[in-house]
Amino acid sequence: MSASGLQTHPAPESSRLGRMLISLRDFRLPLIMVLCIILGGTSQTMTGLKLPIYVASLAGVFWVLWDDEKRPMSKLWVLPYGLLGAFIAVNLLSLIVLPPEIWTRLPGREVLVEGYRAAGMELPKFTLSMAPEKSIFSILHFVPVLAILVITVISPSDRERYYAFLAVLIAAGLSVLLGLMQEIVSGGDLYLYKIAHFKSAAGFFSNANHQATLLVLLLPFTLLYLGRLSFGRDTEPGLHRQRLLLSVTLNMLLLIGIVLTDSLAGYALVLIQLVLLLPLLFKRGTRNKRMYFAAAIGILLLFLLDFLYLGNFVPELINEVEATHGTSRQTMTATTLTAAKHYLPLGTGPGTFQHIYGLFEPVDNVSKKFANQAHNEYVQVLMEQGIMGAVIIALSVILLITRLFKSVFRSSRRYSAETLGYISLLSVAVHSVADYPLRTIAVSAVAVFILAMSQEQGFRQFRRQ
Repeated sequence: MSASGLQTHPAPESSRLGRMLISLRDFRLPLIMVLCIILGGTSQTMTGLKLPIYVASLAGVFWVLWDDEKRPMSKLWVLPYGLLGAFIAVNLLSLIVLPPEIWTRLPGREVLVEGYRAAGMELPKFTLSMAPEKSIFSILHFVPVLAILVITVISPSDRERYYAFLAVLIAAGLSVLLGLMQEIVSGGDLYLYKIAHFKSAAGFFSNANHQATLLVLLLPFTLLYLGRLSFGRDTEPGLHRQRLLLSVTLNMLLLIGIVLTDSLAGYALVLIQLVLLLPLLFKRGTRNKRMYFAAAIGILLLFLLDFLYLGNFVPELINEVEATHGTSRQTMTATTLTAAKHYLPLGTGPGTFQHIYGLFEPVDNVSKKFANQAHNEYVQVLMEQGIMGAVIIALSVILLITRLFKSVFRSSRRYSAETLGYISLLSVAVHSVADYPLRTIAVSAVAVFILAMSQEQGFRQFRRQ
């Protein structure tokens, strides 16, 4: 009995469960993002390692479908998401099973026919993909991408998205610190993968270039946030100084992390971003403009100094362009393009690169080193996903460039989260010319998160902090 004489009843278990789910709701996206960065830093087929990512991502998708608080789809700008959906559909089509009367007529399938006949086996039903088991593992890569997109766009929560961005920044900072320890400690004990860029600050990644890409993705937001704090007027000076110090530390940590990777691509992408950010400075106040310009030029000169004189990057760049050995970018791109022409218009199927590349690799180029990817995403997509995949990727890049141009040069606003997002995503698009950053779950997860947040102005909560 209560003091008033009325009998009280315990809360129903369903209500308790509902309150618990509401309290946990803000941590769905942060958990997925952290798992993607820590466990998804390699393009290697390691399903056991990546299993927590897939489980958490599927749980997040089902949670959103079960949740009643969903955003009306009519309010979404569907074009970028439609292109992503079309690309996923092209990948799924590669798993369609066809009778032998059809698949044997597809370009380049002669090698499969000869293999079955040499083994004395009847021609079975087969998929469009020439290595369906590899295609399945490759398609699993889209599970966390879809989960992040669904949670960020369809089930929006400012607090959840803000926590997710903070989680990304913290995970990136930890990756930089791990990379620093990898540089200091001899041996490969601190690397997460048996096949990795040893003696480089790879952090949570197997490839130091992809570590640099992740840090470059975040750089425009942290730089602009630092500038806003520098000239903002806070009613609590002590809190303002703490935030400013934290932002300076974060920016220095990202820049140091990029330098530690010794990534030629990382340097190039930072320089591209600084050039793209400069037009935004002229939309700000005079004082802000001068300080921003001075900071940008200072960073630019420091990177150029290291690029030209300290890091020996110019000879490395010249050697990379002129190299013609078996695993040089030039040779891998040419060989992949030759293979792609052989299998047009449908391609060989996602994840089949290593199976197909060896069929076209010159015997003189065969060595202990092997091409795990084409190191040119656009040519590899043409080979694996055929003309349809290549067209979708081309349309996506064209859309990105046109939207970036409009946002930077035609918008009347100082800057927007959309502009910063386009600059970050363009960095990945440029890097994909000579590497494969989006084939790591960590980079693709952060990229799609930035895309969704930018389109839906999800960074407004970040800017208010």
